Amino acid sequence: LKEPRVALVYPDTEAGKIDREPAIERLKRYNITPVTKEVLNPGAIDAATQVMNIKRYKANAIAHVGTITSTTITLLRELRKMGLEIPVFGSWGAMLTEEINTIGKAANQFYAVHATSPWYSKGHGLKEMRKITLKYHPGTEKPYRATTYGHGWILNTVLVEGLKRAGRNLDEEALINALESIKNYDTGGLSGPLSYSAESHKGGNSWKIYKADPNSGKYAPLTGWRTAE
Repeated sequence: LKEPRVALVYPDTEAGKIDREPAIERLKRYNITPVTKEVLNPGAIDAATQVMNIKRYKANAIAHVGTITSTTITLLRELRKMGLEIPVFGSWGAMLTEEINTIGKAANQFYAVHATSPWYSKGHGLKEMRKITLKYHPGTEKPYRATTYGHGWILNTVLVEGLKRAGRNLDEEALINALESIKNYDTGGLSGPLSYSAESHKGGNSWKIYKADPNSGKYAPLTGWRTAE
């Protein structure tokens, strides 16, 4: 977009407020001020008022932050209903589940960032996750499991690694020290590399940009793992 006119859409919730301010600050780095700020709360059955305002302010892109998948679907469907075909950039919460890829053409210009790879992604860690899951739950390949499933798998993978490193003399201190020794841990594609220390228990700071693809029913990665500033 040569002259981006960004509409900021967020819910009036704690998550929405937490995401709203950094989004505004990030846009400022590119000399962009939102042309309108619209509140769209979880549980909304339509987004007619919000989309009419977005059209009125002639926005050509939308940043949808602090949201969840169902609310983003409401927004995307309303945009298509009103004939407004502009890209929508969602935060990770919009990509919690796979439903956006099931709503057809309304999802054609939806993008999201996420720190966890979708269920069907490539990598030995994902292959192992699918193998073990389907061993105990055969015939459940579809609908694809949410990114929350992969996130939980990563947490347990890291915990197991910590237990291995802690050894037989296991106690709270030994486990913490073992976890803090993990550096550039390869999750096999489930996420970017993870590192811990006594000063930081964050683990990861990387993500990919994805685009919805309703034709395949899968999110397509547009980037490799990137690290936030």
